[in-house]
Amino acid sequence: VAGVLVGAASLAGGRAVAALQDAPPKTACVAFVDVNRVFQAYPRAKRIVEDLQKEADQLKASLAQRDQDLRKAAQDLDGRLEPGTAEYESGRRKIQLEIDALQYDRKSGLDSIVRKQVTGMAAVYKEVRTEAERIASEKGYAAVFNFDADDITVVEKGQYLNVNELKLQMALRPVLWARPDLDLTREVVAALGTGLAEEPGEKQR
Repeated sequence: VAGVLVGAASLAGGRAVAALQDAPPKTACVAFVDVNRVFQAYPRAKRIVEDLQKEADQLKASLAQRDQDLRKAAQDLDGRLEPGTAEYESGRRKIQLEIDALQYDRKSGLDSIVRKQVTGMAAVYKEVRTEAERIASEKGYAAVFNFDADDITVVEKGQYLNVNELKLQMALRPVLWARPDLDLTREVVAALGTGLAEEPGEKQR
């Protein structure tokens, strides 16, 4: 009899454990942040974009002016001297050296801007990730996913994207939907020192 009772108790206990394992959690253990919206609202991220755009415009203007000056110098040389003479060839070599320097400065200038953009945005992303981790940990979430609420781009500059570009967008958006109450975007933005205004008719996630 005792063996039967022990067996029954074990069976009941096993069923109870299985029921607990199968039961859904009382609260969601994951949250999400729209990193794109945080970048749009965060002044530091905006400042990086604006500063680099200003630097790019200045570089473009400077290079254009140098290119124009070199073209003018080449035309002046052709008008003043006879091709093949020592003075003409010397002037041509000098202009070619300046053209080479211009091309080098164009490449190095663009490389510098790209490097600043990459390192700047990586630093901002690290800040966003740090705040998301802190807020989620305080609320008891086990993970935070990036969720992009914007529609997938189908047409760009009047042209339809190809299938591979469309597939890439889809692949980079692993979260298809999330409950709005799991959205930590505003809290992350507020923690970074700015506000995110409520958008009229904001999309349900």
